[in-house]
Amino acid sequence: MAALGDLWPAPLDHIMLFIAYLSRQSRTASTISSYMAALSFIHKINNWSDPSHTFLVTKALEGMKRLRPQKDCRAPITIDSIIYWAHRSALRLLNRHLRLEQQGVHINWMGKRGMKWHNVLTTVSKNIRNFPVPRILILHVGGNDLIDYTTSMLCAKIEYDISILAQWLPNTIIIWSDILPRLYWRGSLNIKAIEKKRKRVNRSGRRSAFLVGGRVIHHQDITYDCPSLFRADKVHLTDVGNALFLNNLQNELELCASNSFSMS
Repeated sequence: MAALGDLWPAPLDHIMLFIAYLSRQSRTASTISSYMAALSFIHKINNWSDPSHTFLVTKALEGMKRLRPQKDCRAPITIDSIIYWAHRSALRLLNRHLRLEQQGVHINWMGKRGMKWHNVLTTVSKNIRNFPVPRILILHVGGNDLIDYTTSMLCAKIEYDISILAQWLPNTIIIWSDILPRLYWRGSLNIKAIEKKRKRVNRSGRRSAFLVGGRVIHHQDITYDCPSLFRADKVHLTDVGNALFLNNLQNELELCASNSFSMS
């Protein structure tokens, strides 16, 4: 891929080569579709003709989808406002299920804007009363609690609640999704101190998930020293940031739905 020139708008043959490269890297069709959605967004904001929806690209993606087996993998995601906007981006760029329905993945986006950790058990309880028991539960919440609670209090609450969720849902894979950085934390002027706290809480959340046999989603490509990923409010993600975030969710859900990862 290094031999290709840096040309914009992207030529169709470059996109086809990029798809072939990703396929040889064992990336799945839905992951490649996420990259195509990001490329589509870049072309649209620059008012360029979008080559990602051409006949050749569409057929290439359809062909790869047919190579993947299907599994029933229901995956609710507890949400705060970060996921609220990610969900809206998913509906616009992909679809409600992140284009994973061909692999049997059906996502129920739970929660509300401004959600805090004390809402988690109530939200999940309501969900499992009204919907089938999920095979996967992704927890992306806690960022709105960093200002209000001490590190030890928040970590203890997270560990306790995750253990309760594991008792409620013994056959569900619980996945901790790392709290994202922000350029601005409401109620605090010391960003470095909050960043340090965020990292400690993430370590605790990961450990809590691992203790109940769960998994972790890292978001290492979303950092506070890359301001272009954040909206003007310095908290929520731009479409490009959301594309990266959704791709991380996709990758983990694909792994859980694949034959190489046991869902029993």
